[in-house]
Amino acid sequence: MEWKEIVSGVAPLLAGVLSGGNPMVVGLTSSIIKKALGLPADANDSAITQTLQTDPDAVVKVKQAEMELKETLSRSGVDIEAIMAADRADARKTQVITRDKTPKILTVFASINFTVVLVIIGILASNGKLAAMTAMEASFVTLAARETFSLLQTIFDFYFGSSAGSQAKDDTIKTLTQ
Repeated sequence: MEWKEIVSGVAPLLAGVLSGGNPMVVGLTSSIIKKALGLPADANDSAITQTLQTDPDAVVKVKQAEMELKETLSRSGVDIEAIMAADRADARKTQVITRDKTPKILTVFASINFTVVLVIIGILASNGKLAAMTAMEASFVTLAARETFSLLQTIFDFYFGSSAGSQAKDDTIKTLTQ
């Protein structure tokens, strides 16, 4: 499993930045992760992957690095939740204007994909084959389940709103009723 895949399961903010197209920002984020793991600045991808797979504290270190990045961005006046909410709002507005069928088709595909992954895991578990998998096979199954669930969660956030938006709504209602 590549180190960016491992980070995506542990630190979604860092993973999101890593998947962006800006090489400078990707390089900065990579440096933050290397520093958190105690690696030299010139460490290559395989060194990062090896550290994440062998150091039992590596996941905690990456998560701490993500929390520090969030604090730094917050002190700088960057509201990550507001940026993500604005991104979802723009996507929803675009959908209303264009009435494109692609999101609905992707939603159906993602739902079927998620169901198939769960059925496969259930079959493997009931046959005792889940426990007998090699580490590589198990990491693939875990990655498939995590990614399909993440995709489905993103779709639900798009159509029904996110928990961050719900929390803001609840806070507003609470403030108005006092």
